[in-house]
Amino acid sequence: MKKSITIDLQGVTSLIRLHENLKRAFHLSDAYGANLDALYDVLTEIGMTHRILFRNVSPEIDILRRLSADAMAENPEIEIQFIE
Repeated sequence: MKKSITIDLQGVTSLIRLHENLKRAFHLSDAYGANLDALYDVLTEIGMTHRILFRNVSPEIDILRRLSADAMAENPEIEIQFIE
């Protein structure tokens, strides 16, 4: 059974705010690098099977879609979807 995480990014228009939200959603420590490489590492190293739903992704942080596609190709245990 997949563990589901829904992350609502309503109003998030910067990478700084994106990483703040992801840190909370994934319960990441203060050691989290808060950059795209660190996020890729989190997504590809999740040990359990996860289903991650991103809601309300603004065009300013659309890079999240490309990074998610790369992470899913690397880690078959995760499923990432975007819901508008």
